[in-house]
Amino acid sequence: MSLSHEKPLEGYARNIGGSAGKGTHGGTAVQRPAGMPTRDDATDIVSTASGLKDAVGTDNAIVYIDDTITLQTTKPISIGSGVQLVGGFCDPTVPGRGPVIERDTYENTSNKTENPTFISRYNDNPPTLWGISMRGPNTDQEYFKPADLNDRVSTGIWSLDTSGTFEAIGCEFWGWTLAGIALGATNSETDADVIRCTFHSNLMAGYGYGIEQYNGHLWCDRSFYNRNRHGISGFGYPSESWVLTESVIGPDWISHAMDMHRLIQNRSAEWIDKQGYERDCGGEYIHVRDCTFMNTRSMLGGGVEGIVQRGISVEGDEVWGCDFWHPSRPVAPGDRDDAYRVEARDSWEKFDAHDNAFGGPNTGFGAPRATVPGETGTVELDHRWRTITLDDTYRDPVVFMKPVTERGTQPCHTRLRNVGSDSFDVRLEEWEYLNDAHVVEHASFIVLERGTYRASTGKQVVVGRTRTDTTFESVSFDSDFSDSPVVLSQSQTHNGSDAIVTRNSDVHSDGFAVRLQEEEGQDGGHALEAVGYIALERGTVELAGTTFEVGRTPNDVTHEWSQIRFQTARNDAPVFLADMQMFNGSDPCSIRYQNLNRTGVDVRIQEEQSGDDETAHTKEVVGYVVS
Repeated sequence: MSLSHEKPLEGYARNIGGSAGKGTHGGTAVQRPAGMPTRDDATDIVSTASGLKDAVGTDNAIVYIDDTITLQTTKPISIGSGVQLVGGFCDPTVPGRGPVIERDTYENTSNKTENPTFISRYNDNPPTLWGISMRGPNTDQEYFKPADLNDRVSTGIWSLDTSGTFEAIGCEFWGWTLAGIALGATNSETDADVIRCTFHSNLMAGYGYGIEQYNGHLWCDRSFYNRNRHGISGFGYPSESWVLTESVIGPDWISHAMDMHRLIQNRSAEWIDKQGYERDCGGEYIHVRDCTFMNTRSMLGGGVEGIVQRGISVEGDEVWGCDFWHPSRPVAPGDRDDAYRVEARDSWEKFDAHDNAFGGPNTGFGAPRATVPGETGTVELDHRWRTITLDDTYRDPVVFMKPVTERGTQPCHTRLRNVGSDSFDVRLEEWEYLNDAHVVEHASFIVLERGTYRASTGKQVVVGRTRTDTTFESVSFDSDFSDSPVVLSQSQTHNGSDAIVTRNSDVHSDGFAVRLQEEEGQDGGHALEAVGYIALERGTVELAGTTFEVGRTPNDVTHEWSQIRFQTARNDAPVFLADMQMFNGSDPCSIRYQNLNRTGVDVRIQEEQSGDDETAHTKEVVGYVVS
C-alpha cells in the first residue's frame, strides 16, 4: 500500500484545496465536487450583504457568491428550504479561497446565545453549502479568553432542521469563536454530512469548535482541522453520534482535537433523571476511521489528545485505521496527552481501538490516500480451489477477479470464498449441468480496501459491499460521480453451492443495481451472498500503486469476438478486468477474453446451455480496467 503520509497537508490540498495562510493546508483542489452548481445554474448572483440576505430567504434558490461580502448583522439571517449557497473555495478554476462571507461584529441583538450568522429552522429540505468560505469576527485568528465569554460568542451557521440532511461540501470555516457549524438542539435532531471541508483558527476559551453538535447524527469525511480548540464537540445526548473518516487533524491545537461530552457536564442531574437518561451518557456512538492525527502538543504548551470520550456511549465507540503521531498506544484509559482517552470509566469497555498506528507518519494508515490501497496480479486457475496469499494485510478488502481466458470452451467463471485480511480462495466454476472439471485458464485479480477515494489524478473510486440474491439490489454511492462510472461486481462468499455470476444494471452517477444469476436449468433462487463492487471514473486512475486505464465499450459486445483497443499502450503483461454494465440479455452468461496485449484484447459474452442449446446473446456494454 502506498500512501502519502510524510506531507499530509500538501496531500490534502488535492482533496480540498482553496486556502492559504495561517493554519491552513494551502493549494488548489484538483476537481470540483460532483453535482456542484455553476455560476450559470444560479437563480441569484450576489455581491452585497443586502442581496445575500434577500436571496437566501427564498426557498430552492441557488445563490452564487460573486464577490467578498462583509456582514454587520446582529441577528441571524434565515435560510429557506432547499437553498444552495455556492462559492469558489473548492473550485480549481478559482485562485486561493475565492470570495468570502465575512462577519465583522460580535454584536448580538437576538435571543440566540450561539449568535449565529445564518440559521436554518425546521426546513423540509435543509440547505447545502458548496465551496463557501465563511470567516468569523476573530480577524486576528488568535486564541483569547474574554472577561465575558458570551460577549464574544459567534457562529457561522446553525442548522435546526429535523428532516433531510444539512450538507457542507468543500467549504472553509475560520475565525469563529463558538463554532463554524452548529447542529441540532435538545429537541431537534439534525443530520449532517460535512465533506471535504476545512475548519481552522476557530479559537476562544470555553468554545472554539469547528463543529458544535448538540443533537443528531454527523458524518464528516475527507476534511481538514487545525488551530481550533476542538474540531468536533458532541453534547452527550443518547440521540447523537459523529463519524469522522479519512480526515487530517493538523499539528496546532489548544486542547484535544475531537470531543464527546458527558451529558452531566452540560445538563443538570435533575433534568437528566427526569428524561430517563444516564448521567454519564456520552452520545450514541463515535466512529473514527482512516484519519491522521498530527496533534501531539498544545499551542499553549504541554501535550494534547487526538480524541477524548468524556462519557459512556450507548452503542460503543470505535477507532480504527488511524495514524496517530503520538508516540505509543495508550495503556490506561484515563491517561492524559495520549492519542485517545476515556474519562468516565477505568477500562476500555465500549471503546474499541484497533488496527491503528503510532509514532507517525506510518505508511498504510490514516489519510490522505494518494493511491487506492490494494494489490493486483494474474494467476493460473482450474476447477480446484486455490488460496491466493496477499502481500499486504487489509482491514476490509474487496476482491474482483474476472473475466477468464477461453482455453477450454465449456462456459465457466471465477468463484470466490474466504475473502480475508491476507488471502482469499478462488476456483473456476462451471455451470451445474457440466462436469465441473476445467482446463487451466488465466485470470487477473485486484484487491482494494473498502472505502471512497479521490485518487491523485482527481478520479473518484468507490469500493463497497452489499448483500443480494437473485433479485436486483439497488446500491447508492457515498459520493456521486460526475458521469456514469464503470462498475465491477462479484460475489465474495460461497453461501450457496450452486454456480452463480453477478449481473449489473442501471449504472448511473449515484448508484447501480446488482443481482445473482444461476443457470436457466435451476429453480431461480439462491442464498444471500455478499457482493463486492468497485466503481471507477473513466480515464486514468492509480489503483494499488499501478496506473490503470478505465473505459467501456459501445453497446455492441455479443457472443461473437469483439476487439477492445486501449487508449494508450499498456504494460507488457497487463492486468485486465472487465464486467457487463447492462442487463440487455437476461440469459445467464459471463465474459471470456483472448489475445490480451499492450494495445488491446478480444472479448465475448458466453451463455450457458442448461435450458437450451442457443448461445446467441444480444448487445451489451462492457466496462474494463487495464494496467
